[in-house]
Amino acid sequence: MQNFIERAVIVTKGDVLQIPPLPTRMMSRTEPVTLRDAERDHILKALEESNWVVGGLHGAAARLGGARTPLIDKVRKRGLTRDSDGS
Repeated sequence: MQNFIERAVIVTKGDVLQIPPLPTRMMSRTEPVTLRDAERDHILKALEESNWVVGGLHGAAARLGGARTPLIDKVRKRGLTRDSDGS
């Protein structure tokens, strides 16, 4: 819910809050997922939601409940980039 409201505030232009469309269905994997893959996907989602801002009050590290430096290390170690597709 918090992410939905934050996204609404971010995409709103002007004084009236614009509600972004809700996802029509949840994406789910049918094959087993490793912990490493799940962590990678989770980090990537947080980075996308924060527009690739890592530090600060609304950055990806804060969204994940951690510190900026360890997150930067994980991003580098996993080779995550803005054009990562999550696969």
